[in-house]
Amino acid sequence: MLTLALSSWSFHRRLPYFGKGSWSPPQDGPEISILSLPEIAAGLGITQVEICQAHLASTDPEYLAEVGAALESAGNRVVNVPIDVGNLAEPSAEQRSAEFAQILPWIDAANALGSPAVRVNTGQSHGMNEGGALRIVAQGYAHLAAYCAERGMTVLLENHGGLSSTPEAIIELLALVDAANFRLCPDFGNFAPELRSEGLRAMLPHAAMVHAKMMDFDEAGSHPAFDLDRCLNLVIESRYSGPISIEFEGKGDPYAAVKRGRDYIVARVTDLSTGA
Repeated sequence: MLTLALSSWSFHRRLPYFGKGSWSPPQDGPEISILSLPEIAAGLGITQVEICQAHLASTDPEYLAEVGAALESAGNRVVNVPIDVGNLAEPSAEQRSAEFAQILPWIDAANALGSPAVRVNTGQSHGMNEGGALRIVAQGYAHLAAYCAERGMTVLLENHGGLSSTPEAIIELLALVDAANFRLCPDFGNFAPELRSEGLRAMLPHAAMVHAKMMDFDEAGSHPAFDLDRCLNLVIESRYSGPISIEFEGKGDPYAAVKRGRDYIVARVTDLSTGA
């Protein structure tokens, strides 16, 4: 059965951002705490959340216990933690070790929150030829899959730019890693428009999580950024069973947008649970 989830990224213009690098989302509206996300989700009848690593202040056990208490209080659970540190495509073996040192503590943090999965990006190839870069990245995912297996967790690959920009590269990585707990996380909005249908169709049979990326809806209730109905139909046709996570990335009010996104999915997907 498909279950509904809510990504913290839907509120990225309201939540404090702890990601690395110079970029951070422009803030728009009153700031909220990640501790309020489970209550927001519960208010929408959703009992599953994705908490982005960039929305967690630290891996400190006491802090994570506080987040866990907020989840328990709202009757919610984490189904995935997208991790946005580390570059698996780093050509230097020594530097790759440093990249793993950034990623592994966040896997442990996700485990502490009870998440069954983490999403880790392929990274950027820095001028290497794609074949060589994919082999290096596959080695990295195999290492992470083994680490996750010891904790009963799954590592997910999302179509998230860089080496994961094409369905061919993603399916090649899936074959190269060849681990039962290495699965895919197709995102409705991240492929180039001409690759969207082909890419989702290729990824969905191997998916353990789906990101229902949404932009702003218009006054008529349509989604002009891309064909959201087509994406949902591909999910249904694939017989995917698992969380479908609302990930609002528009500029409008996130509360209203998430509610509209929830209603949009519920109206079109019959075999759907809110995750309770």
